[in-house]
Amino acid sequence: MVKLVFNDRLKIKVFSEGKISEYACSFHDNIVNAAKKTAENDAWKTQGFGAEFRGDAAADLARSRAFQDDRSELRSLDFYPDGEKILFSAVVNDVSGILSKDLSDEKGEESHIVHSAKERFSGGKLNADGNKIVTCVSTNEINSHLAIYDLVQNDYMTLTDGDCFDANPSFSSYNGEILFDTKGAGRNADGDFVQYSPSSICSYNVNSNEITEILSYPDRSLSKPFRLQNGDLYFVEKPIAKEKIGIGRTILDVILIPWRLLTALFYFFETFTIAFTGNGFNKNGSNPAKNRDKSDRDIFIEGNLVNAEKEYKNNLKRKEEFAGYAPASWKLIRLSEDGTRSVIANGVIDYALSSDGSVAVTNGKTVYLVLPDGKKTKIADASLCSRVAITDK
Repeated sequence: MVKLVFNDRLKIKVFSEGKISEYACSFHDNIVNAAKKTAENDAWKTQGFGAEFRGDAAADLARSRAFQDDRSELRSLDFYPDGEKILFSAVVNDVSGILSKDLSDEKGEESHIVHSAKERFSGGKLNADGNKIVTCVSTNEINSHLAIYDLVQNDYMTLTDGDCFDANPSFSSYNGEILFDTKGAGRNADGDFVQYSPSSICSYNVNSNEITEILSYPDRSLSKPFRLQNGDLYFVEKPIAKEKIGIGRTILDVILIPWRLLTALFYFFETFTIAFTGNGFNKNGSNPAKNRDKSDRDIFIEGNLVNAEKEYKNNLKRKEEFAGYAPASWKLIRLSEDGTRSVIANGVIDYALSSDGSVAVTNGKTVYLVLPDGKKTKIADASLCSRVAITDK
Protein backbone atom coordinates (compact mmCIF):
# COMPACT_ATOMS: atom_id res chain seq x y z
CA MET A 1 0.00 0.00 0.00
CA VAL A 2 1.47 3.34 -1.07
CA LYS A 3 1.41 6.52 1.01
CA LEU A 4 1.31 9.97 -0.61
CA VAL A 5 2.01 13.44 0.71
CA PHE A 6 1.00 16.56 -1.21
CA ASN A 7 0.24 20.21 -0.57
CA ASP A 8 -3.08 22.04 -0.67
CA ARG A 9 -1.73 25.57 -0.92
CA LEU A 10 0.25 25.79 2.34
CA LYS A 11 -1.47 22.85 4.01
CA ILE A 12 0.20 19.45 3.91
CA LYS A 13 -2.01 16.44 3.28
CA VAL A 14 -1.19 12.75 3.58
CA PHE A 15 -3.07 9.96 1.82
CA SER A 16 -2.74 6.60 3.52
CA GLU A 17 -5.02 3.53 3.58
CA GLY A 18 -7.76 5.39 1.75
CA LYS A 19 -7.86 8.31 4.21
CA ILE A 20 -6.50 11.84 4.05
CA SER A 21 -4.93 13.58 7.04
CA GLU A 22 -4.25 17.31 7.08
CA TYR A 23 -1.39 19.21 8.71
CA ALA A 24 -1.03 22.97 8.99
CA CYS A 25 2.32 24.54 8.13
CA SER A 26 3.29 26.11 11.45
CA PHE A 27 6.45 27.55 9.86
CA HIS A 28 4.19 29.75 7.72
CA ASP A 29 1.72 30.54 10.50
CA ASN A 30 4.41 31.53 13.00
CA ILE A 31 6.15 33.91 10.58
CA VAL A 32 2.91 35.55 9.46
CA ASN A 33 1.63 35.95 13.02
CA ALA A 34 4.95 37.44 14.14
CA ALA A 35 4.80 39.95 11.27
CA LYS A 36 1.26 40.93 12.24
CA LYS A 37 2.25 41.46 15.85
CA THR A 38 5.24 43.60 14.86
CA ALA A 39 3.04 45.70 12.57
CA GLU A 40 0.52 46.24 15.35
CA ASN A 41 3.21 47.21 17.85
CA ASP A 42 4.76 49.70 15.40
CA ALA A 43 1.47 51.17 14.19
CA TRP A 44 1.83 54.31 16.37
CA LYS A 45 5.05 55.20 14.54
CA THR A 46 3.54 55.23 11.06
CA GLN A 47 -0.02 56.44 11.53
CA GLY A 48 -1.59 59.78 12.42
CA PHE A 49 -0.65 63.42 11.81
CA GLY A 50 2.84 63.07 13.27
CA ALA A 51 3.68 60.22 10.94
CA GLU A 52 2.39 62.18 7.96
CA PHE A 53 4.46 65.21 9.00
CA ARG A 54 7.64 63.09 9.30
CA GLY A 55 6.94 61.22 6.08
CA ASP A 56 6.67 57.85 7.85
CA ALA A 57 3.18 57.30 6.44
CA ALA A 58 4.72 56.52 3.06
CA ALA A 59 6.77 53.77 4.63
CA ASP A 60 3.62 52.43 6.26
CA LEU A 61 1.91 52.34 2.84
CA ALA A 62 4.78 50.36 1.33
CA ARG A 63 4.78 47.93 4.26
CA SER A 64 0.99 47.59 4.06
CA ARG A 65 1.17 46.68 0.40
CA ALA A 66 3.93 44.17 1.04
CA PHE A 67 1.99 42.76 3.98
CA GLN A 68 -1.08 42.21 1.81
CA ASP A 69 1.02 40.06 -0.53
CA ASP A 70 1.68 36.79 1.29
CA ARG A 71 4.44 35.34 -0.90
CA SER A 72 4.44 31.82 0.50
CA GLU A 73 5.25 28.64 -1.33
CA LEU A 74 6.08 25.03 -0.59
CA ARG A 75 9.26 24.22 -2.53
CA SER A 76 9.69 20.47 -1.99
CA LEU A 77 8.31 17.37 -0.29
CA ASP A 78 9.98 14.07 0.50
CA PHE A 79 9.59 11.07 2.79
CA TYR A 80 12.24 9.93 5.23
CA PRO A 81 13.37 6.34 4.56
CA ASP A 82 11.07 4.97 7.30
CA GLY A 83 7.99 6.59 5.74
CA GLU A 84 6.93 8.02 9.13
CA LYS A 85 8.39 11.50 8.71
CA ILE A 86 8.42 13.99 5.88
CA LEU A 87 10.95 16.57 4.82
CA PHE A 88 9.87 19.79 3.15
CA SER A 89 11.19 23.20 2.20
CA ALA A 90 9.12 26.37 2.20
CA VAL A 91 9.47 30.07 1.50
CA VAL A 92 7.36 32.56 3.48
CA ASN A 93 7.89 36.08 2.17
CA ASP A 94 11.64 36.64 2.70
CA VAL A 95 12.29 33.67 4.98
CA SER A 96 13.04 30.17 3.71
CA GLY A 97 13.58 26.95 5.58
CA ILE A 98 13.99 23.20 5.45
CA LEU A 99 11.87 21.37 8.01
CA SER A 100 10.75 17.91 9.04
CA LYS A 101 7.39 16.70 10.31
CA ASP A 102 6.50 13.59 12.31
CA LEU A 103 3.28 12.29 10.74
CA SER A 104 2.27 10.53 13.94
CA ASP A 105 1.97 13.91 15.68
CA GLU A 106 -0.81 15.56 13.70
CA LYS A 107 -1.06 18.71 15.85
CA GLY A 108 2.64 19.13 16.65
CA GLU A 109 4.87 21.71 15.03
CA GLU A 110 7.62 20.94 12.56
CA SER A 111 11.25 20.50 13.51
CA HIS A 112 13.49 23.19 12.03
CA ILE A 113 16.57 21.91 10.23
CA VAL A 114 17.66 25.28 8.85
CA HIS A 115 16.01 28.60 8.03
CA SER A 116 17.30 31.97 6.91
CA ALA A 117 16.20 35.39 5.67
CA LYS A 118 19.49 35.92 3.80
CA GLU A 119 19.88 32.57 2.05
CA ARG A 120 17.00 30.93 0.24
CA PHE A 121 16.80 27.14 0.42
CA SER A 122 14.80 25.65 -2.41
CA GLY A 123 14.23 21.93 -2.66
CA GLY A 124 15.08 19.17 -0.27
CA LYS A 125 15.53 15.46 -1.04
CA LEU A 126 17.03 12.88 1.30
CA ASN A 127 19.61 10.24 0.46
CA ALA A 128 18.90 6.56 1.07
CA ASP A 129 20.38 6.72 4.60
CA GLY A 130 18.35 9.80 5.55
CA ASN A 131 21.41 11.68 6.86
CA LYS A 132 21.99 14.10 3.97
CA ILE A 133 19.76 16.50 2.08
CA VAL A 134 20.37 17.76 -1.42
CA THR A 135 19.01 21.26 -1.91
CA CYS A 136 19.71 24.50 -3.78
CA VAL A 137 20.81 27.74 -2.13
CA SER A 138 20.48 31.26 -3.49
CA THR A 139 21.59 34.60 -2.07
CA ASN A 140 20.05 36.76 -4.81
CA GLU A 141 17.07 36.64 -7.18
CA ILE A 142 19.06 35.43 -10.22
CA ASN A 143 21.45 32.68 -9.12
CA SER A 144 20.93 29.39 -7.29
CA HIS A 145 23.46 26.64 -6.68
CA LEU A 146 23.43 22.97 -5.77
CA ALA A 147 24.27 22.13 -2.15
CA ILE A 148 24.34 19.19 0.26
CA TYR A 149 23.16 19.66 3.84
CA ASP A 150 24.72 17.21 6.30
CA LEU A 151 22.23 16.42 9.07
CA VAL A 152 24.98 15.00 11.29
CA GLN A 153 27.27 18.04 11.07
CA ASN A 154 24.31 20.45 10.81
CA ASP A 155 25.91 22.41 7.97
CA TYR A 156 25.85 22.57 4.18
CA MET A 157 28.38 22.73 1.36
CA THR A 158 27.72 24.19 -2.09
CA LEU A 159 28.67 21.99 -5.04
CA THR A 160 28.21 24.31 -8.02
CA ASP A 161 28.80 27.95 -8.87
CA GLY A 162 28.56 30.33 -11.82
CA ASP A 163 25.98 32.64 -13.33
CA CYS A 164 23.17 30.09 -13.42
CA PHE A 165 20.06 28.89 -11.61
CA ASP A 166 20.18 25.29 -10.37
CA ALA A 167 16.95 23.69 -9.13
CA ASN A 168 15.02 20.49 -8.36
CA PRO A 169 17.88 18.27 -7.16
CA SER A 170 17.48 14.61 -6.25
CA PHE A 171 19.71 11.72 -5.25
CA SER A 172 19.79 8.90 -7.78
CA SER A 173 20.55 5.24 -7.20
CA TYR A 174 22.20 5.21 -10.63
CA ASN A 175 25.98 5.54 -10.67
CA GLY A 176 26.25 7.57 -7.44
CA GLU A 177 24.89 10.78 -8.92
CA ILE A 178 22.78 13.80 -8.04
CA LEU A 179 20.48 14.98 -10.80
CA PHE A 180 19.29 18.57 -11.14
CA ASP A 181 18.13 21.03 -13.76
CA THR A 182 19.99 24.23 -14.51
CA LYS A 183 19.58 27.31 -16.69
CA GLY A 184 22.11 29.99 -17.56
CA ALA A 185 21.51 33.66 -16.79
CA GLY A 186 21.59 35.74 -19.98
CA ARG A 187 22.87 39.30 -19.56
CA ASN A 188 23.28 42.36 -21.77
CA ALA A 189 26.46 44.34 -22.44
CA ASP A 190 26.00 46.24 -19.16
CA GLY A 191 25.79 43.03 -17.17
CA ASP A 192 22.09 43.37 -16.43
CA PHE A 193 20.02 40.20 -16.34
CA VAL A 194 17.79 39.72 -19.40
CA GLN A 195 16.46 36.17 -19.37
CA TYR A 196 17.35 32.55 -18.68
CA SER A 197 18.33 29.96 -21.22
CA PRO A 198 16.19 26.80 -21.56
CA SER A 199 16.89 24.57 -18.57
CA SER A 200 18.87 21.38 -19.14
CA ILE A 201 19.48 18.26 -17.05
CA CYS A 202 22.85 17.78 -15.39
CA SER A 203 24.44 15.11 -13.24
CA TYR A 204 26.80 15.68 -10.33
CA ASN A 205 28.93 12.64 -9.52
CA VAL A 206 29.43 12.50 -5.75
CA ASN A 207 32.50 10.29 -6.13
CA SER A 208 34.45 12.29 -8.74
CA ASN A 209 32.85 15.72 -8.14
CA GLU A 210 32.32 16.01 -11.89
CA ILE A 211 29.33 17.76 -13.49
CA THR A 212 27.98 16.42 -16.77
CA GLU A 213 25.15 17.74 -18.92
CA ILE A 214 23.13 14.69 -19.87
CA LEU A 215 20.17 16.15 -21.79
CA SER A 216 19.17 19.50 -23.31
CA TYR A 217 17.06 20.90 -26.14
CA PRO A 218 17.21 24.41 -27.68
CA ASP A 219 13.41 24.81 -27.77
CA ARG A 220 12.36 23.05 -24.56
CA SER A 221 13.08 23.35 -20.86
CA LEU A 222 13.67 20.15 -18.93
CA SER A 223 13.15 20.01 -15.17
CA LYS A 224 12.72 17.72 -12.17
CA PRO A 225 14.93 14.87 -13.38
CA PHE A 226 15.02 11.49 -11.66
CA ARG A 227 16.83 8.35 -12.81
CA LEU A 228 16.10 4.79 -11.77
CA GLN A 229 18.78 2.21 -11.11
CA ASN A 230 18.10 0.64 -14.54
CA GLY A 231 18.98 3.95 -16.22
CA ASP A 232 15.46 5.13 -17.11
CA LEU A 233 15.34 8.93 -16.91
CA TYR A 234 12.17 10.80 -15.93
CA PHE A 235 11.70 14.56 -16.33
CA VAL A 236 9.11 17.28 -17.00
CA GLU A 237 9.35 18.88 -20.42
CA LYS A 238 8.01 22.36 -21.20
CA PRO A 239 8.12 24.17 -24.55
CA ILE A 240 9.76 27.58 -24.73
CA ALA A 241 7.26 30.30 -25.59
CA LYS A 242 8.65 32.54 -28.32
CA GLU A 243 7.47 36.11 -28.34
CA LYS A 244 6.12 37.20 -31.70
CA ILE A 245 7.21 40.72 -32.59
CA GLY A 246 6.03 42.29 -35.82
CA ILE A 247 4.88 45.54 -37.37
CA GLY A 248 1.50 45.22 -35.63
CA ARG A 249 3.14 44.94 -32.23
CA THR A 250 5.39 47.93 -32.95
CA ILE A 251 2.50 50.18 -34.00
CA LEU A 252 0.49 49.12 -30.93
CA ASP A 253 3.39 49.96 -28.62
CA VAL A 254 3.65 53.46 -30.14
CA ILE A 255 -0.11 54.05 -29.80
CA LEU A 256 -0.04 53.00 -26.13
CA ILE A 257 2.82 55.30 -25.10
CA PRO A 258 0.56 58.22 -23.99
CA TRP A 259 -1.70 55.86 -22.05
CA ARG A 260 1.23 54.26 -20.25
CA LEU A 261 2.64 57.68 -19.33
CA LEU A 262 -0.71 58.82 -17.95
CA THR A 263 -1.06 55.59 -15.97
CA ALA A 264 2.40 56.05 -14.46
CA LEU A 265 1.59 59.66 -13.48
CA PHE A 266 -1.72 58.58 -11.95
CA TYR A 267 -0.10 56.02 -9.66
CA PHE A 268 2.70 58.43 -8.73
CA PHE A 269 0.27 61.14 -7.57
CA GLU A 270 -2.01 58.58 -5.89
CA THR A 271 0.90 57.21 -3.86
CA PHE A 272 1.89 60.78 -2.89
CA THR A 273 -1.69 61.57 -1.85
CA ILE A 274 -2.09 58.40 0.22
CA ALA A 275 1.18 59.10 2.03
CA PHE A 276 -0.10 62.45 3.31
CA THR A 277 -3.86 61.97 3.55
CA GLY A 278 -4.35 58.25 3.96
CA ASN A 279 -6.82 58.25 1.04
CA GLY A 280 -6.38 57.36 -2.58
CA PHE A 281 -8.19 58.37 -5.76
CA ASN A 282 -10.46 55.33 -5.91
CA LYS A 283 -14.12 55.79 -5.13
CA ASN A 284 -14.13 54.47 -1.57
CA GLY A 285 -10.98 56.36 -0.58
CA SER A 286 -9.27 53.31 0.91
CA ASN A 287 -5.86 51.84 0.49
CA PRO A 288 -5.67 50.29 -3.02
CA ALA A 289 -3.48 47.53 -1.66
CA LYS A 290 -6.53 46.24 0.22
CA ASN A 291 -8.71 46.21 -2.89
CA ARG A 292 -6.54 44.29 -5.31
CA ASP A 293 -8.04 41.36 -7.12
CA LYS A 294 -7.16 38.17 -5.26
CA SER A 295 -8.30 35.95 -8.13
CA ASP A 296 -6.33 32.81 -8.88
CA ARG A 297 -6.94 33.27 -12.59
CA ASP A 298 -3.29 34.20 -13.14
CA ILE A 299 -0.86 32.29 -10.98
CA PHE A 300 2.87 31.67 -10.92
CA ILE A 301 3.92 28.03 -11.02
CA GLU A 302 7.66 27.75 -10.48
CA GLY A 303 8.36 31.01 -12.26
CA ASN A 304 5.86 30.41 -15.06
CA LEU A 305 2.85 32.75 -15.32
CA VAL A 306 -0.15 30.54 -16.00
CA ASN A 307 -3.78 31.48 -16.62
CA ALA A 308 -5.22 28.68 -14.50
CA GLU A 309 -8.82 29.22 -15.54
CA LYS A 310 -7.97 29.24 -19.25
CA GLU A 311 -5.75 26.15 -19.05
CA TYR A 312 -8.37 24.27 -17.04
CA LYS A 313 -11.01 24.97 -19.70
CA ASN A 314 -8.59 23.95 -22.46
CA ASN A 315 -7.85 20.69 -20.68
CA LEU A 316 -11.59 20.01 -20.33
CA LYS A 317 -12.04 20.56 -24.07
CA ARG A 318 -9.23 18.11 -24.75
CA LYS A 319 -11.11 15.64 -22.54
CA GLU A 320 -8.15 15.06 -20.27
CA GLU A 321 -9.05 12.33 -17.80
CA PHE A 322 -8.10 14.64 -14.92
CA ALA A 323 -8.17 18.24 -16.10
CA GLY A 324 -5.88 20.57 -14.17
CA TYR A 325 -4.35 24.03 -14.18
CA ALA A 326 -1.06 23.18 -15.89
CA PRO A 327 -0.81 23.48 -19.69
CA ALA A 328 -1.11 20.14 -21.47
CA SER A 329 2.27 20.86 -23.09
CA TRP A 330 3.95 20.27 -19.71
CA LYS A 331 4.66 16.57 -20.20
CA LEU A 332 6.15 13.94 -17.92
CA ILE A 333 8.63 12.00 -20.05
CA ARG A 334 10.35 8.68 -19.50
CA LEU A 335 13.53 8.24 -21.54
CA SER A 336 14.74 4.65 -21.41
CA GLU A 337 18.43 3.90 -21.50
CA ASP A 338 17.99 2.51 -25.03
CA GLY A 339 16.59 5.89 -26.17
CA THR A 340 12.89 4.96 -26.15
CA ARG A 341 10.80 8.02 -25.28
CA SER A 342 7.38 7.71 -23.60
CA VAL A 343 4.88 10.34 -22.46
CA ILE A 344 3.58 9.30 -19.03
CA ALA A 345 1.17 12.21 -18.44
CA ASN A 346 0.23 15.67 -19.74
CA GLY A 347 -0.19 18.85 -17.72
CA VAL A 348 2.30 17.85 -15.02
CA ILE A 349 3.52 20.21 -12.31
CA ASP A 350 5.22 17.63 -10.10
CA TYR A 351 5.57 13.86 -9.87
CA ALA A 352 7.08 11.13 -7.71
CA LEU A 353 8.00 7.51 -8.44
CA SER A 354 7.05 4.48 -6.37
CA SER A 355 9.12 1.31 -6.16
CA ASP A 356 6.24 -0.69 -7.69
CA GLY A 357 6.36 1.39 -10.90
CA SER A 358 3.44 3.70 -10.06
CA VAL A 359 3.84 7.44 -10.60
CA ALA A 360 2.13 10.05 -8.41
CA VAL A 361 1.24 13.18 -10.39
CA THR A 362 -0.22 16.60 -9.61
CA ASN A 363 -1.59 19.01 -12.21
CA GLY A 364 -2.42 21.73 -9.69
CA LYS A 365 -6.02 20.62 -9.19
CA THR A 366 -5.90 16.84 -8.88
CA VAL A 367 -3.46 14.34 -7.40
CA TYR A 368 -3.58 10.97 -9.13
CA LEU A 369 -1.61 7.78 -9.70
CA VAL A 370 -0.45 6.48 -13.05
CA LEU A 371 -0.27 2.72 -12.57
CA PRO A 372 2.35 0.52 -14.30
CA ASP A 373 -0.25 -0.52 -16.91
CA GLY A 374 -0.93 3.15 -17.79
CA LYS A 375 -4.30 3.40 -16.05
CA LYS A 376 -4.95 6.41 -13.83
CA THR A 377 -6.63 6.49 -10.44
CA LYS A 378 -7.61 9.66 -8.60
CA ILE A 379 -6.27 10.24 -5.11
CA ALA A 380 -7.65 13.66 -4.16
CA ASP A 381 -8.55 17.16 -5.26
CA ALA A 382 -6.27 19.95 -4.06
CA SER A 383 -6.04 23.71 -4.45
CA LEU A 384 -2.93 24.84 -6.33
CA CYS A 385 -1.07 21.64 -5.49
CA SER A 386 2.53 21.91 -6.68
CA ARG A 387 4.35 19.14 -4.75
CA VAL A 388 3.85 15.42 -4.29
CA ALA A 389 5.88 12.57 -2.78
CA ILE A 390 5.25 8.85 -2.48
CA THR A 391 6.48 5.89 -0.44
CA ASP A 392 5.54 2.24 -0.01
CA LYS A 393 6.74 2.09 3.61
